[in-house]
Amino acid sequence: MKKRICLAVEIKKKILKEVDEKILSKTQIAQKYGIPKNSLSTILKAREKIFGAKNGNDECGPSSRKYFRESKHPNLERALLVWFRKMRSLNIPIDGNVLKEQAHFFASKLNSKDLKASDGWLQKFKFRNGLSFRKVCGESAAVDTSSANEWKEEKLKLLLSEYAADDVFNADETALFFKILPERTLAYKGGKCVGGNKAKERLTVLIAANMTGSQKLPLLFIGKYLKPTCFKNVQKIPAAYYANNKAWMTGNIYEKWLRDLDNRFSAEKRKVLLIVDNCTAHMEVTGLQAIRVEYLPPNATAVLQPMDQGIINSFKRKYKKVLLQRVILGLEREQPYQIDILGAMHLSISAWNDVLDETISKAFRHAGFIKETDVTEEIHDNRSHDEDEVLMHELRRRNPQLPELSFEDFLNVDSNVICTEEISDHDIISSIINENERLSDPEEEEENEVTPRPTLKQAAEYLSELRRFFEASDNCEMLTNIEKMESCIVQSVVLKQTKINCFPEFSLLRLLPLQQLPGRKRREDDPQICPPGDSRLKLLQSWANSYCLIQCSQMT
Repeated sequence: MKKRICLAVEIKKKILKEVDEKILSKTQIAQKYGIPKNSLSTILKAREKIFGAKNGNDECGPSSRKYFRESKHPNLERALLVWFRKMRSLNIPIDGNVLKEQAHFFASKLNSKDLKASDGWLQKFKFRNGLSFRKVCGESAAVDTSSANEWKEEKLKLLLSEYAADDVFNADETALFFKILPERTLAYKGGKCVGGNKAKERLTVLIAANMTGSQKLPLLFIGKYLKPTCFKNVQKIPAAYYANNKAWMTGNIYEKWLRDLDNRFSAEKRKVLLIVDNCTAHMEVTGLQAIRVEYLPPNATAVLQPMDQGIINSFKRKYKKVLLQRVILGLEREQPYQIDILGAMHLSISAWNDVLDETISKAFRHAGFIKETDVTEEIHDNRSHDEDEVLMHELRRRNPQLPELSFEDFLNVDSNVICTEEISDHDIISSIINENERLSDPEEEEENEVTPRPTLKQAAEYLSELRRFFEASDNCEMLTNIEKMESCIVQSVVLKQTKINCFPEFSLLRLLPLQQLPGRKRREDDPQICPPGDSRLKLLQSWANSYCLIQCSQMT
């Protein structure tokens, strides 16, 4: 009988990465590691569990484990792991005895009465989760300026010497009162939104970029509702979206984001440095292959966090500027403007794309992320600030009841809002017990009706009106953009029609009444079916585009 091959977790991770890289075929990869193809299929199906396996950094040594032994008390261990990470984020030292006592506490609350928190159980718990009891540096007390400077001079300089500027990233969360307009600003100004208060009105947005500003990572959004009604009938939402009752960043969301990012950088064969603050949600995540995570000193984000040195401010300024523009257009149409979560996500992505690389690189330098050739500069954007105040003045002119406030007041309404969880033992237990329940009230989700999506015909009509408007103003740039949008509508028409038949090569001819195309008479040799790979397929696709353009023009 052939001996069964048992691969270590680390080998399985290498296999998965090679499959993703697509350099070798699956058959070649199976032969390389001496495993049958059905074993490779089993590894592929267990991808999430394999990448979720922790790398032991303690006395257990590196991750040479070959099996995933499930705990007899999974709920208790999940609660204990959340608690341990919370203590670690606060720089509170934890030893084995303290961990066993906390395990007994959670066992009493989660009805795990048969738990025996012995030394043997402790070793298995540590091994399963890759934990080690190391000394913590510093305390959770406030860090003064001299301590921050010491961190920059000693720790940061060493880190920057080991990584290229393009591979140094910073990430931070910010709250966004996405639907708050100027008339409601004073009621929200200065609030921290503690305990999830006003969660319906806000999103938490995770923003990350590298030191040069050349790579802005996709935004991540966290709201109150798991399935907002505005997502209904949407084929694909534009960014990662999570939900909980307080619209906060949590340890689970952060870990999922970090592991996905690690997989991305691993596929790109990059080694990157990620700097984050030490809030409770930013727990220690083990088993990362491409990302090295370093934490800012406690309570030092105001001076050391690059995102707080103008990047988040620039993002919000651009978001709220466009929001004001839409409000003014709504007043012009005598139709109040309202924005939902989906609209806020699209607007946020557009605002993030518009943040200048220079703004990001200056913010990093201002926070002390300086190579020897760099020079620290202040961030100025006076021109755009003036434009913002003009918008606010125009809004007050159209709405005399609007309270006296500046654009800066409107901009900073959500600058002091808590974005990450502040969990107690009770919160941990509740989250474990209720983790499979809905995260929001379905009745509240139906608070706003969903605006029906315009049809293709309506979209073509709107574009036709826009074209007439900009043709009169001789704005060539806008006309070019309209042409691009018209092209998108044509593609949508083609896709809609080709779904008539599951074989797109066959359906093109059914889409086209060829004898109706201008300048072409139907011929006897016109094929009724175009087999796959036929050279006439490209010609048929060209006819399809021409036909759809004609159809769109006839709609108007």
